[in-house]
Amino acid sequence: TSRSGMRSRTSLGALSPRASIQQTRLRLKAELQQVLGPSFSRLPTEAIERLIDWKMRGGSGSGYPSTSPRAMMVASASSEVTMLPGPGPAQQGPQEGQQEAEQAGGSPSRPGGRVQAKKDPLPTFDLTIRTLAGSVLATLPEANLAITRGDIIPKLIQVSPLAPTHIYDLVAGEEPLRGGTTLADRGLTCEPGGTIELTAIVTENSLYQVYLDALESIGSLNRDLQELKCLRSPPAIAQSTVQTALAVLGLPTDDWKTMAQRLGEPFKTAITGFHPETAPHRSAKILKDYCTDVTFDPARVATVSLAARKISEWLHALYNFSLSIC
Repeated sequence: TSRSGMRSRTSLGALSPRASIQQTRLRLKAELQQVLGPSFSRLPTEAIERLIDWKMRGGSGSGYPSTSPRAMMVASASSEVTMLPGPGPAQQGPQEGQQEAEQAGGSPSRPGGRVQAKKDPLPTFDLTIRTLAGSVLATLPEANLAITRGDIIPKLIQVSPLAPTHIYDLVAGEEPLRGGTTLADRGLTCEPGGTIELTAIVTENSLYQVYLDALESIGSLNRDLQELKCLRSPPAIAQSTVQTALAVLGLPTDDWKTMAQRLGEPFKTAITGFHPETAPHRSAKILKDYCTDVTFDPARVATVSLAARKISEWLHALYNFSLSIC
């Protein structure tokens, strides 16, 4: 009987090939975060994914290619310089990568790229949000054409909160402003010091209530979360679930010891303070592999950890809600 039980637990904790790939991608993302340091937070999600894809395809060593992914993408995250590809080695080591990351701040370039003149700061203006009836909901000063829905919604909710299950849809001209689309992408222009107006439409979104329910469930975690934290080597399904949640929150995912230190009140505080409407396109991309893999169905995750199940339910609720507003 004991051997049978051991086989059952092992099969439940084992990762499918797809889940194993997801875990590898999260590990590579953590490595990239260590290499770039503060520069990592300025990288677009697309840049991070392309770098991880390069490593998954067999990029050697701990360095990154100096021309296509890394050199240009580190620079593309900087608001001050633009890095253009130039002749250079096909790959570079970690020390060179660090030097290039520093160059994104404005120092002279390596042979792998050249630095153009600093970009002029974007002109700012007042962004006025109106209802369909024409009344002013909010005016956001110092806005610019690079802002997205995720930049606007949290500020709008602060001054004009909504009831649960309801969200704001923003309309620029005749097109909705969603995902990572900027005002400039919608073809809007404005003279410095001028005004741009958007329309806010209140719509019902039942998926937001599902998200709030999952959030409340995590808030009630105490003993179960502590038990998961104290495990030296949790089942792979539970570990991947925690790892994915920390990735969404932008917290380190180096190894289980580091991740376990985050569990507890700091973890619940981070989730409570996370606003699902800030960057739904980013959340959806991070969660796609996890939430579309049956290995991580909350009912299956529940067989190894109650705390991991509730975290998994939160991840799935966030994924579904993010897709609905992207």
